[in-house]
This record gives sequence, C-alpha cells and structure tokens, in this order.
Amino acid sequence: MNPAKPSPLRVIVFIDGQNFYHDCLRQFGHGETYPHLLGRELCSSQFGLDRQLQQVRFYTGIHSPDRHPHRHASLTRRVEMMHATEVWTLTRPLRYSMQWIKNPDQPPRFIKVMKGREKGIDVSIALDLILLAIRGVYDVAVLVSSDSDLDVAVEQVLSLRESLNRWLAVENAVCVPPIDPITGKHPPFSHLASARRLLNIERDLFQRIRDDTQYHLKPLDVDE
Repeated sequence: MNPAKPSPLRVIVFIDGQNFYHDCLRQFGHGETYPHLLGRELCSSQFGLDRQLQQVRFYTGIHSPDRHPHRHASLTRRVEMMHATEVWTLTRPLRYSMQWIKNPDQPPRFIKVMKGREKGIDVSIALDLILLAIRGVYDVAVLVSSDSDLDVAVEQVLSLRESLNRWLAVENAVCVPPIDPITGKHPPFSHLASARRLLNIERDLFQRIRDDTQYHLKPLDVDE
C-alpha cells in the first residue's frame, strides 16, 4: 500500500546559487534575485494549494577576499541580507586555476586568465537533499538548478520512498524562455530529467523576485 500524501506538504527550497544566477542572466538579462521571495512564490497557489514553506537553502561559491575583495564583500553583504530574511546559506571558497578563454576584443584569439570555479557545491546540495529526506524534514524538495549532475541525488531521494515508507517528491524549478508564437511552446531549455515535476520560472515571476540592490554600493536593503 502506497503511503498517503500528507497535508499540508512541507516544502524546502534548495537553490544552486551560481547556476540559478547564470540561468536568470541568460533568460532575463539580470541575475540577482531574493531567495526568500523565490521560496514564497514556489509555495504559492500558482504551484499548489497545500504547500507550506519550511526553509529556503542557498548554496554558492565565494571569491577570495585577497584576489577579488570587492566581489567577496558584495556577496558577503548579500548573504547577510539572506540571513536577515531567514534564508539558510552555505558558501565555499572558489578554487582558482589558469584557463583559456576567447578574447572578446580580438576573436577568435584566446587569452589565458585566472578564473575561479565552484568545488563541492553540487555535492553539498546532494548530501543535504538526501539527509534531510532521511530525517523526515520535508515532503517536497524544490531544487532550483539546471545542473544535470544533481539528477543522481534526485533519483536517490525518490528511491528512499519505499524504505522510509513515506510520501516524498522532488520538483525542479528552472528559468524558461518565452513561448514561441509559432509553435505555441517553450523552446528547449535545460532541466533535471529525474525530477517528477517541473516548475517554470517565467519573466513575470522573475520580476516579482528580482533583486536590484547594489551590494557593493548600498547598505543592507531588505525587501520584506
């Protein structure tokens, strides 16, 4: 006998910070959003009538204060804003290495630059997704990411349902391009194939969660 669907549904939102930033930038021309407002939107009646937000969790890499002091300070202020709005955060230092990139001034030439890359963020998200499911903290996990590396973690959570004898769901919230007026459908976009439900973040929703705070210039400015 399958476990009954609980009511209300306890929801935790897991945000892959850098991945979501770049998806928003690509689709909407602006990357920063308020995580606490995103959590509220994903638990609104637009996506279901019986959803109760338990927590928003934000994961991101952060620049070294020695290499990029302004970027480090800006993200630190943004994380402080998240704490003020009760968003749980995890930051990990970026790892730097020399990489070849296209020279925008002289294409197709390449130049060698020092770039920072995230290490361990997807592993942290995956572990928390599984551990919090085992602990029975949530009924629905909403994973805000288009990183296919997380598909394995989603599959692991869904495989726990039988052993835990619990109703569990994993949803994937991603930015989607506008509907093509010719086909009447969204053009292809990246998402997690293993998630059982896809939550579309379209431009109107993005506008409601958009964060225009200049963290490198302004003091803490929280939109309640």
